[in-house]
Amino acid sequence: MKMEAIDERVLQELDARQQELDILNMKNETLGAEIAHSQVKQEDVVLYEKLHEQDTHRSLMVAQDKSMGSP
Repeated sequence: MKMEAIDERVLQELDARQQELDILNMKNETLGAEIAHSQVKQEDVVLYEKLHEQDTHRSLMVAQDKSMGSP
């Protein structure tokens, strides 16, 4: 009888932890969606793209300067 009681208690604990995990996973999904659509995230993406363009342009200018050489 004692083992059955322990098994039942463990199963109840497992069920409770699984419910907590499900709730946390739903919150995580919700927060992830909010972040993906947030204005700050969108601005971050735009600024990152501009930075990448500027870095590419700078690299091109440096390469052109080196190809011209010095007199």
